[in-house]
This record gives sequence, C-alpha cells and structure tokens, in this order.
Amino acid sequence: MRIYISDRHPLCRLALKLTLVRAGHEVVGENAELCLPELLSAQPDLVILEGARAVTNLEDTIHEIRIRRCPTKIIIWADPDSFKSLTPEADGLIYKEDDCWERFVPAMNRIMAGEQWIDLKAVIERQPFFSNKYARTSI
Repeated sequence: MRIYISDRHPLCRLALKLTLVRAGHEVVGENAELCLPELLSAQPDLVILEGARAVTNLEDTIHEIRIRRCPTKIIIWADPDSFKSLTPEADGLIYKEDDCWERFVPAMNRIMAGEQWIDLKAVIERQPFFSNKYARTSI
C-alpha cells in the first residue's frame, strides 16, 4: 500500500513511517503540512492527516482532496485532547496514544477494504457517558 503522511511532529512522522514500512507498506511522501500538488503527484492509496489542524481547515483539506477525484482513502490521526469530531468525508479516525500502533495497521486494512473505521476504544474512554455505561464492554 502506498501511503502519504502529513504531521507537523517529525518524531510522530518517523515512528509512523517505521511502523508502516515494517508492516510492508511504502511511504510515498511525508510533510509537516499537506502539499496538495505533491500528494496528487504521489498518488497514494492512503493519506494520514494530523487532526490538530483547525477543524474547518481539516475539512477544507479533505474536501479539496475529494473534489479533485483523488481515489485515496483518508485517516485522521489526532491528539485525543485537541480533536473532538470526525468530518464525514474522512474514512477513519485514530487517536495518537501509546497503544495506537497495534491498532493502526488493522484499521488501515479495514479502511482499504471499504469500511469506515473509528477508534472506538479511545472514544469510549474519553466520553464519561460511554465510559460508565460500557465499562465492561470489550472493543
């Protein structure tokens, strides 16, 4: 799978790149800020976008990718303390956490198979209503 990574933290990009390469994927581009011409030129199967951008900017970026008919799938990779919503044009949401690495590749595979994937474990742990109601539920 060909993947483009956009994250402003160099160490996050490096860790993600190593995880993906180790899993047999090719990183075809990486940048602190998404460069749309570079992305379109690279023709990735999947784009991983940092979710720390302003939500409207993130939505605009994703919309711009979609209107150019770029067939790539899009995952928002977000800091759970700063990101609260998922734009409907994204294919997935994964929170940046210590254990996200073990969920990342399976999530990508499901997204590439046509599913939308949301990191429910992380969402439930952060929402008091869900945490109490589903404390015994395994995800």
